[in-house]
Amino acid sequence: MAHPVKKSITLASRDSLLALAQTIDAAMRLEKVGFQVRIEALKTAGDIKLDGPLYHVADSATKEGRAFFTRELDEALITNRTDAAVHSFKDLPTEKIPEISDAILFSETTSADILLSLSPINLKNDGEKLVIGTSSLRRIHQLGFTFPKAKTATLRGNIVTRLKRLVEKNNGINTILIAEAGFERMKKFSSIEPKLYTHFLEEHTRKHLEDELSHFKKYTAVGLHTYQINEKKFPTAPGQGVLAFQFSKKAEQKLSLHIAEIFPEHAKIASRTFVERQVMTLLETGCHAPIGVSAFYSSQPNFHVSLCFSRKTETNPVYFAESIFLERIVHDATNIVSEIKEGFDKIFWWGKTNAVIDNPKFQFINAIEERYLNTDAQKILDAEVLFIVSPSIFPFLEKNPQLLTKDFFTAGEETSRRLKEKFPQVKVYETGKGFSSALDSIKANAVWLGSLAGLSRAQEIARGCTNFRFVPVYENLPTPYEKILSKTPILKQLKGNTLHALTSGTAARSFVEFYKKENPKNGLVSCFGNSAQEVLKEHGIPIYHLSEAPNFKLYTDELLGNTNLMHHEEINGT
Repeated sequence: MAHPVKKSITLASRDSLLALAQTIDAAMRLEKVGFQVRIEALKTAGDIKLDGPLYHVADSATKEGRAFFTRELDEALITNRTDAAVHSFKDLPTEKIPEISDAILFSETTSADILLSLSPINLKNDGEKLVIGTSSLRRIHQLGFTFPKAKTATLRGNIVTRLKRLVEKNNGINTILIAEAGFERMKKFSSIEPKLYTHFLEEHTRKHLEDELSHFKKYTAVGLHTYQINEKKFPTAPGQGVLAFQFSKKAEQKLSLHIAEIFPEHAKIASRTFVERQVMTLLETGCHAPIGVSAFYSSQPNFHVSLCFSRKTETNPVYFAESIFLERIVHDATNIVSEIKEGFDKIFWWGKTNAVIDNPKFQFINAIEERYLNTDAQKILDAEVLFIVSPSIFPFLEKNPQLLTKDFFTAGEETSRRLKEKFPQVKVYETGKGFSSALDSIKANAVWLGSLAGLSRAQEIARGCTNFRFVPVYENLPTPYEKILSKTPILKQLKGNTLHALTSGTAARSFVEFYKKENPKNGLVSCFGNSAQEVLKEHGIPIYHLSEAPNFKLYTDELLGNTNLMHHEEINGT
């Protein structure tokens, strides 16, 4: 990298403690490579107008959108009063201002939200007795699903103000919900020697910063309890946790190249945050719409996206309706936004068991044919425990009732439930979904009973375990496409958006034949578990949704975007 030599730059920043800490972090990185940096702190409308919920106050601002927090910094750039501005990326409006450069993104960190409280929180009581301070529509909306018994109270202001109101129990608040990135940046900044950054600041800003920092240390010294909410079940504001540079057009010509070299992480961050902001753009939502969207890095070029959105919202009083929660795999936001707006005309359930109940959108496709093997039950009578992978083992057990005296472990809740219904006399133990979850629990002499197709996978999972033997009982065969088509002719004339739900590796092989012959242009694919996923990857077929649900009921909820999936029991509090 070619470092600039004593090139000066003036950075605009909001004058809140967090904003200054973030700008100072950028200034210190610039100084290390030869820049002479000056910081000019400005108050924005968002910092001044604290007399109501954010979604009310911002709507009354001259310019809509997150410009409520950036307008004064924009003016400083447009008038060349400053060269660049440092922002929390989530505060930047989606519309481009011609006189200002595109943002350079840097300092990516966790995007998750956290709960801060003065006392330990019971995460298993639906948020009962919690009064959570926030004025974000997104957070209020999502808290209704995650902690349905919690109450919310309006809380505006910077981190110091929010901590103060928590400590003082203002308005009954005993918990606050904020971005973890900002809180962690503040804790890190509070440990830095002031002599390393005060020369960037004007005297009045230094004094203001010193006062705010002392208050931050005071309020965090009381012993706060911190709980991170799993972002995959509680998606956050698009771009949360990311910082951004913007330049005046004049400064861009002479400085942006150097800045881009100093912050090479921009390209990676931009690819992810583009998806998050594209959702907001395609939905044409306002700045403070109740939308949470978090994109997570995965196998490129795709991202795992979690999204929660209320299709109908009122703010006076606050009211949400037609809410949806999705976890999908996408390259861009086109398909997920289409699903939010229009849903699916049909969902084809490819499998052996029709687990879908009373929903006209679903159509069952019998994609699996079974052939039973000539298995000798006498060879497994010495086993103490039998592990069965699916209800397809039931005919074998009916034929060999002497096996019903054994202890049974199952591959999931659905198989366990049906086993108890079919053979109420047996002892059934549940260990979670899949064979791997049972290995640690089963110490006795055990036999795995499953399909010929699943044999090698099970043996690989159990490599090194000496207490297991493996006995295939049946063989799953893909139903020939001609046979499927004769019963489901609609597959030849698909119109509108469709989703294909593949419930096993064998069902996926049936689907592959259909896919190659029909080449559907408007069909997305969901996989229930890893075996279906492996088949699709082998054939290069993109996956839109991948489920690890323990049963078909939860899998169906995932397909339909059920917000119950956001309940706190599905979230890891720490």
